[in-house]
Amino acid sequence: MMRRLQDTPLHVALLVTMAAGCHDHEAPEGHNHDAPSAAPVGAGPTSVAPTNRVPLPAGTRENLGITFVRAERRVVSRTLRIPGRIALAPEATRVIRAPMSGPVSTQVPLLSRVDAGTVVAILRPPELRVAQDALHRARHDADEASDLARVAEARRQEAERAIASIQKRIRSLDALSVRRADVEAELDAARRRGDVASAELAAARSRIERERHHFSVQLRAFSERVGVPVAELSSPVPDAASHASEVPERWEVVGDVSLVAGAAGVVTRLHVAGEGWAAEGDPLVEVVDDQLWRFEGQLLEADLVRLPDAAKVGPVPVSVTPAWPTDAALPAPVAMTLQLGLIGDPEHRRFPVFARTDAARPPWALPGVGAFAEIVLAGGDAEIAVPKAAVVRDGLASMVYVRDPNDGEQVIETPVDLGPDDGRWIAVLAGANAGDEVVLAGAYELKVARASQPQVKGHFHADGSFHEGEDDQKGEH
Repeated sequence: MMRRLQDTPLHVALLVTMAAGCHDHEAPEGHNHDAPSAAPVGAGPTSVAPTNRVPLPAGTRENLGITFVRAERRVVSRTLRIPGRIALAPEATRVIRAPMSGPVSTQVPLLSRVDAGTVVAILRPPELRVAQDALHRARHDADEASDLARVAEARRQEAERAIASIQKRIRSLDALSVRRADVEAELDAARRRGDVASAELAAARSRIERERHHFSVQLRAFSERVGVPVAELSSPVPDAASHASEVPERWEVVGDVSLVAGAAGVVTRLHVAGEGWAAEGDPLVEVVDDQLWRFEGQLLEADLVRLPDAAKVGPVPVSVTPAWPTDAALPAPVAMTLQLGLIGDPEHRRFPVFARTDAARPPWALPGVGAFAEIVLAGGDAEIAVPKAAVVRDGLASMVYVRDPNDGEQVIETPVDLGPDDGRWIAVLAGANAGDEVVLAGAYELKVARASQPQVKGHFHADGSFHEGEDDQKGEH
């Protein structure tokens, strides 16, 4: 009499082992070993066999919005990330003001880019005529002093000639042993006239110097008001040479004031749109040099202890990246130097930090865009890391989708062991190598699409291969 086998653990294990094999591999009605085992994600309801390789043709990548990022070595466990924003440097904004009161018309549209020397506004101040009259008077006074000096010089020379002539007569009389008191009196009078002429000449020369200095001061003030160099204002007007006996200088014919941009930049504000009236000192146009930029952030007071001592007394190197969504591929970081602010905020327990660079502003670094400054602290080792958004959870397991290096049209679902993270990047202890391309944007959508695909019924062989259908060899017990 045969005993019926009991459902012992060993019995169950044997059943599993037997079920893993095929009785007849050549039976056409059982299964087809050469049947395809996978279909592209999103290709329809066709059943696919379990596999860790997922076909990703270009159409599927576009539909799921899939992007890739390379795993890289980073000091994740010792990276301090400081939140902040991109801002313009304080000296980036230049305000062009009216040097005098008068009608004004702007010459550039809002948000236009201008170069250094571009005329941004034209001012026609009535005060300009007053300043020109003052210059005319100052030059007239200087010319008058020059005329007086020439007269005094002529008198002095005349006195010197008279003295020389009288002295010659006296020597002739001395040779004859004749003394004439009237001749000696004439000599004394000539000498007195010479002394007076010399004094007048000295006074005239002093006045010339004073009046010329006054004119120079007036011309410099005029130059500052109209924004034209003194040398250019003092140059003659070529077109007037054939129309006047005296060629006028440029300051005499200035009719309006052209206000120019001191440096290249963008017109960010027009205080007077079109035409209007401006008082002296009123702002007219604001031009911003968008290449003068910096990073401004807030460091938690608790993170001060993590900073190296060098950062507390001077600038330290940092890398600045945009605060884009975690599933967005980041551009190359910008190397900057970070300086800790002098005074913290005791209410919010934060310290301001500022980072600057001489490098050109990248396209993403628009003023106001959120950003992070990353400081690599001492004591950490470089680890293989991927963005946290590239990691998907499947139950208790974590995995990434690694692009097949031999076939760019498919990815490999790869379990990974994870380490510490810095908020954006996470260390991968096992499962990925530096340089691997992993799915970043669309990783979660890829997992959902893959999970929603129906799976075929089948069985595994002892060698791990999968075949559709049930095993036709039933164990009899």
